[in-house]
Amino acid sequence: MKYVVEYRGRAVAEVNKGFARLVELAGLGAEVVPHTLRHTCATWLSQRGASMTDASAFLGMSQAIYEKTYRHHSPTLRSPGWNAPPIWEIFDPQFHPSEIIVDDGWVEEEAA
Repeated sequence: MKYVVEYRGRAVAEVNKGFARLVELAGLGAEVVPHTLRHTCATWLSQRGASMTDASAFLGMSQAIYEKTYRHHSPTLRSPGWNAPPIWEIFDPQFHPSEIIVDDGWVEEEAA
């Protein structure tokens, strides 16, 4: 592949149309948009104990925004002495931290 997202060998500039079709085929609601994947990835990184430096760099956001929005999901807030695993290990399918916070009751406010 030449491009991160491509279709028939050409770069895809906008993923919204194709993504909307996949959402429809999966039977998900219209509120599921490409940004949902970014939010999910950030949440999972935090749940798996990624360092703020690694996670914010991977996601292309400031550490301040990452901390404000996603840090509360992190086991580092609950477990003294937690050592953040390298980010590449977090993406390994074999990665199973001792504690993953699946639902801590936090609900994102609806976008205005």
